Amino acid sequence: MGQPSCAKGGVVGRVNGVLRRRIHGWAWRSDHPHDHIRLDVSVNGVLVGIGLADQKTNSLAKRNIGLGDHAFSIWCSVELSPDMLSEIEVLALTFDGVAMALPKIEAG
Repeated sequence: MGQPSCAKGGVVGRVNGVLRRRIHGWAWRSDHPHDHIRLDVSVNGVLVGIGLADQKTNSLAKRNIGLGDHAFSIWCSVELSPDMLSEIEVLALTFDGVAMALPKIEAG
């Protein structure tokens, strides 16, 4: 597996899932591969968490996603469940103003 195709501003990634008060996934920018992307988590338009995609995983390293250090696990101020995925938005924000909502895995 190679690198994924790039989306808006070179940002790629996705939300992999939610568990209680944490949301997990990854975000990376191919044109700035060593930068760590800020993420804002909202539920129904209300900000419930902020974090960075800066955690290392072997799966990202094997896929040549930077150095593999672009995963996230963000604590949120509300309880989350997979049934809420349609209400949750994770916005990737870069230093130069690119903002992109990350896609989510399908619930179920």
